[in-house]
Amino acid sequence: MKWNAFDLVSVSISKTKERLFPFQFKEWLKLLVITILSSWAGINTGSANFNYSSNSQLTGELVGELGAKAKTFFREHLGFIGIMVLLISALGTLLTYIGSVFSFVLLEALLNKKSEFSFRKNHAKGFSLFWFLLLVDVLTIAVLGALAYPYLHILYLGGALSAISTGYIVFSITAAVAYILLLWIVLLFFNDFVIPFMYMNDVSALYALKQVWSYILKNKAATLVYFLSRLALNLGIAIVGVLIALASLIALLIAGAVVFGIGFLLHKIIGLNLVFAILAAVVGVVFLLVFILGVSMLSLPLSVFGKYFSLFNFEKLMDANIFKYKPKIAKLKPWSTAKKVIAVGLLIILVLAMLFGILGYGVWYAATNLETNSTSDEVFLGDSELQDAATLTEDSSPESVVE
Repeated sequence: MKWNAFDLVSVSISKTKERLFPFQFKEWLKLLVITILSSWAGINTGSANFNYSSNSQLTGELVGELGAKAKTFFREHLGFIGIMVLLISALGTLLTYIGSVFSFVLLEALLNKKSEFSFRKNHAKGFSLFWFLLLVDVLTIAVLGALAYPYLHILYLGGALSAISTGYIVFSITAAVAYILLLWIVLLFFNDFVIPFMYMNDVSALYALKQVWSYILKNKAATLVYFLSRLALNLGIAIVGVLIALASLIALLIAGAVVFGIGFLLHKIIGLNLVFAILAAVVGVVFLLVFILGVSMLSLPLSVFGKYFSLFNFEKLMDANIFKYKPKIAKLKPWSTAKKVIAVGLLIILVLAMLFGILGYGVWYAATNLETNSTSDEVFLGDSELQDAATLTEDSSPESVVE
């Protein structure tokens, strides 16, 4: 089915107004929490700037010094690095699992016009999505890690990046950027089309991906237009979000200045420095929380609009009516005892990994401090002995004997 994605902007705006207004603080807050939790299933990628000159001796010396320091740091803090990697991996896996389930909770909240934390109801589909995203995470780490290995190896050995050929530098950067861009496109279509398909048909993530891909191949031109419209809307939403944050920050600074001025005048009249400092800290924390909540609330319509826009395009692509869809009994087979045992086992492993990570960090920190203190004592005693030896030498010099 052919369609123009830009024609669905106005109906998406109308749907957003219908969902969010009249304003109800409790409903907005619940929807905001669900939106934040669902975002944990996404993959955030960063960018890096490379300033490289193979003809600069100074650059080579600086990089070599950096490599030596990196080598020393890795060797001295290998246990700490391992513990942190374990902690971050366990926490990231847990957040991905929660976000995967809440991706369907958010979809249900937008379609049913009522926000409910229906975690158990959407657990089966969310668990299927979680395994797919976990596979993507592992693949991403493998690809980017393989591309970065030569750089890390050179730095670890204390060498300079000039040892790496210019051809590989160009290849690795190009390949990393291309992979990240491809990954972003895949996850965009997965979020916009595959997740709604899973919700409507109660199927696994891989099966839904195959079906959606077949529809995309039949509607290449319309899908490309949708992709371009998504880029334009994402840019517009980002700009509006920044403007909202700046306006909120200015309003907060003005209100904070007024409150601080009144408090400062009372402080000058009454005194009580400690009380004023405590109240200033408390008010500052309150203002910060209000700022974060305010910006999140004001930005919520932008997130809801983007989701409705993708859902209307999903309807056009799949020739379905998801807004009139009535949830049926899940077609996904109930979990077998083996799957339940595996799931519980993975959860226990995650919890134990985090606990052992925290415990290991405490042991490492204590051992490091103990070793540092012991070394300091030895150095101190060594200096004292040298000082005593120097004194004895002066006393036993020929001049002192003659005198």
